[in-house]
Amino acid sequence: MSSPHLPNMNIILGVPYIGNLFEATLYGITLMQTFLYFRNQRSDPWYFKALVIAVLVLDTTNLIMSANALYHYMISNYMNPASLQIPVWNLFGLIYVTTTIGLLVRGFFTMRIYILSKRNKILTGVFVALILEVFAGGMVNATLGLVNGDTFEVFIQKDLWIMYLALVSIATADVSIAVALCCLLRANRTGFKRTDSMVRTLMIYSINAGALSAVTATTTLITFALFPTSLIYLGVFLSLGKLYSNSLLASLNVRDSVRAKGSSDVSNTFGSIAAGSTRTYPIPLERMQFTSGQKNTVTDESVVEENSDQRVLVSISKESNTI
Repeated sequence: MSSPHLPNMNIILGVPYIGNLFEATLYGITLMQTFLYFRNQRSDPWYFKALVIAVLVLDTTNLIMSANALYHYMISNYMNPASLQIPVWNLFGLIYVTTTIGLLVRGFFTMRIYILSKRNKILTGVFVALILEVFAGGMVNATLGLVNGDTFEVFIQKDLWIMYLALVSIATADVSIAVALCCLLRANRTGFKRTDSMVRTLMIYSINAGALSAVTATTTLITFALFPTSLIYLGVFLSLGKLYSNSLLASLNVRDSVRAKGSSDVSNTFGSIAAGSTRTYPIPLERMQFTSGQKNTVTDESVVEENSDQRVLVSISKESNTI
């Protein structure tokens, strides 16, 4: 009796396995960034902390479900090629979880768009509609596959367009949000060298976050179109949720370095009254006071110079139309 024909497991299960290893690596980075966030950002509002916890829980669930799906195909159904034709429920669970993570992270960046656009409700409404469409597409896609219980081949014949629409929507939404953030940050430049450098740093983070997720979604779309009946696309899709989580945490944690970068530039040189020497005093941004009105005044009354038992209280003020 001839043995059953086995497909090339190096491709069908090898790619998802490597994707799971890469996903686990990104999860380790997520844990590190979460630790840094709660250590350094204790003054953040409760809803930021709740968002980080929710994303971490979903990210952990994502990793467990992907590992369980691979265990189903590689261990429980070893030498059973017929099982590769039937999607296990964990695969659709991955879509649910990844779609939810994407909704939370895109919602966070949409809030930034709302603030940077000076509360432009029309622009914000466009992005809210876009991210809700992506969320709905992912949920419908997963629900149809889970309820129908079809094989990969039947699912492709019936609902292929939904899969394509969902992946295209993901790439479109991520690129659009990244471009919008870059344009708004550029429009909010102040003209100060260090401040503009801070803006450029934030722009780079926005571009990287949007580009990585968009490239991942596009690669998933291409691999799914070329190999629709295999699990190759799963190896790429597995890292999508982790990229969202890390983009959120990176944008929250980078604030310290950006603030420090700005603080180091706000310094002035004062002449010593007695000796005639000059000394430089850095003024942290967080200790500056900004007054409302047409002109903003930056003041710091905590810079004190001691010389020959004399204490000189130095007050710095700088007028600017835009801070």
